[in-house]
Amino acid sequence: MRMILQAAQVIDGTGKPPYRPGTVVVQQGRIEAVGGADTPLPPGTVVDLGERTLLPGLIDAHLHLRGRNGQDALAYSAVPDATQGIRAVAEARTLLQAGFTTVRCLGGRAEIALRDAIREGLIPGPRIVAAGLAITQAASRWYIDGLPPDQQWVRLAYGPTACRRAVQACYREGSDLIKICTSSGTTHAWGKRPVFTLEEVQAITDEAHRLGLPVTCHCMGDQGVRTALAGGVDYIEHGYGIDDTTRELMLQKGVTLIPTLWLGYEAAKVLPGFQEIFQQQLVSLRRCHAMGIPIALGTDCTGVSWLPHGKNAREFELMVLAGLSPMETIVAGTQNAARVLGLADRVGTLEPGKWADIIAVDADPLQEITALQAVSFVMQGGKIIKSPLQKEEQKHAV
Repeated sequence: MRMILQAAQVIDGTGKPPYRPGTVVVQQGRIEAVGGADTPLPPGTVVDLGERTLLPGLIDAHLHLRGRNGQDALAYSAVPDATQGIRAVAEARTLLQAGFTTVRCLGGRAEIALRDAIREGLIPGPRIVAAGLAITQAASRWYIDGLPPDQQWVRLAYGPTACRRAVQACYREGSDLIKICTSSGTTHAWGKRPVFTLEEVQAITDEAHRLGLPVTCHCMGDQGVRTALAGGVDYIEHGYGIDDTTRELMLQKGVTLIPTLWLGYEAAKVLPGFQEIFQQQLVSLRRCHAMGIPIALGTDCTGVSWLPHGKNAREFELMVLAGLSPMETIVAGTQNAARVLGLADRVGTLEPGKWADIIAVDADPLQEITALQAVSFVMQGGKIIKSPLQKEEQKHAV
């Protein structure tokens, strides 16, 4: 069945001026046409969304679906995998209802199984690009002393040979990408203490690329980011506390930054030291943006009580606070994020031939970016997941 979505405005995710009014034609799960008032309308069912704004489905390029249920790292790690998976199902459903139709999960024991269940249509949720177990060393605070290996969300590797074997293990388990870290803190994972040598990073990226997997790196500070860049990683997560020389290297290599402001913002309220970290994040993002480094949206949402899934669109608001325009943040959370996930030919923009992942918000996000925190319509692959029209019909029925 062909559907014709009409709204006061369509933002297509490419950064081009919006269509006012706008139309998106959907046929067999894909976008058939996008345009303004002069778009020819083929036969089909009209879905009139009135004064709302249509956009591509949102993409979070850095989160964790671990089923934490608000628990801290130690408590949740001891929870059986099956329980984590069931809880993660609820997190995935919440994300989809919030308008996030695609996400990149960067470390967890349940996420590959969750990805596959969503892909098979067994449960609702965003499309998932999954890292599975991250690769690290005990110097990283990702590793929790005293927990057995089957309760960790990471695997340890020391030396180039072991690093290659760790990548191979991730590949066999179904990882879509490899996640590593080249720096860590002493009391938490955010800090500048070195993790991995350059030779170890090179072994990881070489083996991953040989197997067709990209590599993303959790790092902050000049030494950590430069080691990652020299080692050949494809993406930088966090990337604060660096100078312009390091940023220039990022620019030269075309490496995208995923700044993850939301975690820093919320952690600053509850964890010592994060007030300064968040300010460094803002400074780093402003400078990276000014220099032309590609930016993609990611939250590092983990599902702890102060960082719950479903509120991920706060990242758009914080990126505007850092100096990006509303349109630039929308592109970061749609087109640019799709590129990071390797799905730019399928999602991220409203263009003919792409999957019909489409959302609507009641207000104009170009005027008030917080509108993205209240998504009223969600379509994924041409299927309506959530609609304000359904609620209106129910009211009339009553």
